[in-house]
Amino acid sequence: MSKKSFILMRDLLSTVELMTDEEAGKLLKAIIDCVDGKPVSLNREILFAFTPIKNQLERDCKKYDDFVEKQRLNGKKGGRPANPKNPSLPKPTQANPKNLDTVNDNDNDTVTDNNKTPSQKYKYSDEDDSLARYIHRAILVMAPNAKPPNFPSWANTIRLMRESDKIPISEIRRIFDWANKDSFWSANILSPAKLREKFTDLSIKSSRGRNETFNKQSKSARVASKLDEIAAKDIRENGFTHSLDN
Repeated sequence: MSKKSFILMRDLLSTVELMTDEEAGKLLKAIIDCVDGKPVSLNREILFAFTPIKNQLERDCKKYDDFVEKQRLNGKKGGRPANPKNPSLPKPTQANPKNLDTVNDNDNDTVTDNNKTPSQKYKYSDEDDSLARYIHRAILVMAPNAKPPNFPSWANTIRLMRESDKIPISEIRRIFDWANKDSFWSANILSPAKLREKFTDLSIKSSRGRNETFNKQSKSARVASKLDEIAAKDIRENGFTHSLDN
């Protein structure tokens, strides 16, 4: 990246608070290496936190490079005249502009176009729409009286997670399923927008839960293996084994 500085969002703080000091240090080093254009190698848990940050840094850098290139081209044209002979006055602001079509890619669901139907105001695939409806059905189990959502808006949020945040749709569904089964998060993740906002935190928590389950299973396997060794030794030395139930 060509910029001499970069900006990190305050949202990163909530992610860092969930990490150990070692994990937070690795994340910070990865961010610096990314800005310097160096290769980054991280484990799965930290990579979940790093990927959205990396995407944001790359978008910011692209905007900066485009701005620098635009200024360079303007400079080749001679730039703005120092003292124009007939400077034009600024045009008055239109009091009530009509037919504005504004879609905010940050998922603020701000759309204004009187000529478009709700489904035309957003971009999404059939797969996005299907997952949006799946999420709604799962939420109805928790809250049967929940009002029908704006499905095009929900599907558009899922599209943003795929295209802007670079999250596979299978991973979006996996993290939602985990949150929907969790006693705390099931009452808080009630829309794709909230899922997107908390996705990094949920990814870290779900991965830690899977690791803890794996460690417990591994410990049980080690205990069973040790008992088998003891039984085999009894058979070799005494010709019999004790019943573990007595």
